[in-house]
Amino acid sequence: MSGFSLRSGILSGILVVSLVVLSSVAWFASRFVPLGEIPFGYYRDYCVAKQAIKATECVDSMAYARNEDMTLESFHFKVHLKSGYVVRLWLDAHQDIDRVITAPKGLLIVNPRYFYVYDQVYPLDSILDSLSVKRAEDVGLRDILSNVNKLVPLFDANYDGDAIQRVTWKQGSSSEFRSYLRLEIVDETVSKGWSEIPTN
Repeated sequence: MSGFSLRSGILSGILVVSLVVLSSVAWFASRFVPLGEIPFGYYRDYCVAKQAIKATECVDSMAYARNEDMTLESFHFKVHLKSGYVVRLWLDAHQDIDRVITAPKGLLIVNPRYFYVYDQVYPLDSILDSLSVKRAEDVGLRDILSNVNKLVPLFDANYDGDAIQRVTWKQGSSSEFRSYLRLEIVDETVSKGWSEIPTN
């Protein structure tokens, strides 16, 4: 009986050690080994966002930058659209990425000339006419990216005015705006110093 207990204890110990080793290897792989398009582990949100942007079929080319730490704190995509416009989509770990990238609650519009000033706030209801969509709940990322040409005049007219609500970067990271997509219409004449890597 004692021999059986000893063998059981040894087997249990081996099983525990094996599970610890396997979970460590899985974490290491998800953190440091490129997993292509698999939405898994450390890069899960990045992969989900990248796939969703590509799926809009509005994209000519993309590049990205990531702020990596113990977690993937934030990342953005610079997207060259077939319409000729260039946009950046800004995302971070505090957001519900699945919601933001597929069915955002609204837009936070970055001022392309002065990045660290207030973002404009546009609930979806306020831009439905420009998107040719009747209900806010029907708006997806494709509707936004394929209608940038209609949205740009609206954003341009309000960068320096007070007609549209504006929030600081910190306020934009609060729970109230966690489901908003942060979008920048890129002004290529303004250098931001981002080091962006082309996606495959």
